[in-house]
Amino acid sequence: PKEVENNIRIAEWTLGKEVVGSNERSKILKMSEAELKSVYPDQYEEYLQALRTGAIELRKKFGRTYLLSEYEELCNLIAVDSTQAKREDFLPPTRRRAMKITTPNGSHIVKSLESSAEKEISRQAGALGIGPKQLAVTDEDVLEEFVEGVPLLKLGRDRCTPDFMKDLGIQFVRALKTLHEHNILVNDQILSDDFGKSHTIIDTEGRVRFIDLGASISLEHYPNITEYILREVYDNRSAHFIQFIKHILGIEPLATFTETVSLAFDEFIRAHNNYGQIQIQFLMTLKSFVLQKGAVEKRDLVSAPFTQIHPQGIRGIFKPNEIDEIINLTQCVG
Repeated sequence: PKEVENNIRIAEWTLGKEVVGSNERSKILKMSEAELKSVYPDQYEEYLQALRTGAIELRKKFGRTYLLSEYEELCNLIAVDSTQAKREDFLPPTRRRAMKITTPNGSHIVKSLESSAEKEISRQAGALGIGPKQLAVTDEDVLEEFVEGVPLLKLGRDRCTPDFMKDLGIQFVRALKTLHEHNILVNDQILSDDFGKSHTIIDTEGRVRFIDLGASISLEHYPNITEYILREVYDNRSAHFIQFIKHILGIEPLATFTETVSLAFDEFIRAHNNYGQIQIQFLMTLKSFVLQKGAVEKRDLVSAPFTQIHPQGIRGIFKPNEIDEIINLTQCVG
């Protein structure tokens, strides 16, 4: 089954063969950091580092996935016990990191934001009953209901009667019309994407639902599309108009600011695999700061939230040459 294959691939990349045997990988992968420390007190630091390094390798090879600590924090946001939940990471060809969290009370989807407008658009679409109901939001991710149903392209032939398809067509147009009346332009391949997957779900009650609004645009404040607006919508601060046109036509991929920052920090942590827990915590906090503020100044690094990690901020955690490297990193992505 695909789910088992995914778990095996994740386990192999998260814990290298040189660290533990194959029989241990899946068990360790499911543990929280507290459980890992309790069960493997002597190997805790080594395994934790392997998990972090492996997760970064996994992100590069199979698409970015959520770290164990991120998974636990996201579960807390929706009042879910991470140790009792089942997690399934969506691997490429998904265009962003995404994860399904299944509990006895239902399933939820976590996915990274594709644009600054997605939070509000998803909230509106969910409230209208067209998109998934929104559960929580962070600086980088949205947490929403998992829409049970059948993707449009996987409807069985026995269901596709003329009356049924006519009803679907009417629902589809009404859903788009409702979104347009709320100044939302879907702006995506909702019937079928490049990989044959549909963003249109027929839920268990027979309703048409749109499950991915990451590329949607809010026209409420933007009656005219400009290069500045496209940069905001597509979360890219330097691309020019022609690049957006090529991206929309599928000729040239365009990385978002979030993707650029995340990849840069992932590679930086990977290149400095000697860093300990507090140093990695500082870098993850710095990444969130850059994503939220857009840029960082030197004085920021000796103020909150960094002084909550160490009273002296960056100076109490890194050596002078390492500080220079980190400042250079922030300048490259900011």
